Amino acid sequence: MKKTWDLPFLALMVAVTGGAAVLGTTLLALDSRWEWSGLLLLAATGAGLERFSARLFSQTRVSVSATTMLAAGALYGVSAVVPVALAIALACWAFRGKPISRLLFNGGLMVFTGVAATAVYRGLVDAFGGGEAAIVVSAAAAGLTMWAVGSGLVSLMISATSDERATTVFRENYLWLFGHFAVMGSVAIGLSLVYSNGGGLGLAAFLLPLGLITAWVRLGADLSRRAIAEIRAGRRALERPVPPDLKRAS
Repeated sequence: MKKTWDLPFLALMVAVTGGAAVLGTTLLALDSRWEWSGLLLLAATGAGLERFSARLFSQTRVSVSATTMLAAGALYGVSAVVPVALAIALACWAFRGKPISRLLFNGGLMVFTGVAATAVYRGLVDAFGGGEAAIVVSAAAAGLTMWAVGSGLVSLMISATSDERATTVFRENYLWLFGHFAVMGSVAIGLSLVYSNGGGLGLAAFLLPLGLITAWVRLGADLSRRAIAEIRAGRRALERPVPPDLKRAS
């Protein structure tokens, strides 16, 4: 096991938190004219959903809270992602009691993830000229962007603080979430449409499908942890040296 505060960890922390700070500050300076009531409601919803995140394995969790970031970005623009992302990161830290370094990393992670997904969604909708089909495709692409950016950065962080390769961490723990995030992108855009038409009541009604997705992720995470534990146990058994008496018998 590597030391937590070694050079790869520090370099990744500086890159993610520093880069997100610059990006977020720039976006807020360019545009911060939002409908504050809607943005605060989405931020509070995202923070609350973080309470029901599923433990993927000892070092990370997965939840549907990111849908509120993409919904905010779709409704109010890319800059609106920043306050929602920070609210989710703060809630994660408050609920789990992790070190301050985890809060800083998660804040940067959420900003990068939300901004990238929103940029992809809005860019594709503009490129396709709008329409229902364009919205569906763009929403799925935005969800997969969240999956790629978020899972990739977390895999790098776990690799920087352990002896596991980032590609192995990604393959064993995050690859199966591909479909989940594609659906989550569509749910996020649905969330923005429901809120724009139905306000807070529409948002409350939309919590049911979000709850069902959370339950599905919890089940998938549990099955994934068991399968990985069995694979690693079998690998360790194969790597054990053969006792001398068994060698003579063979």
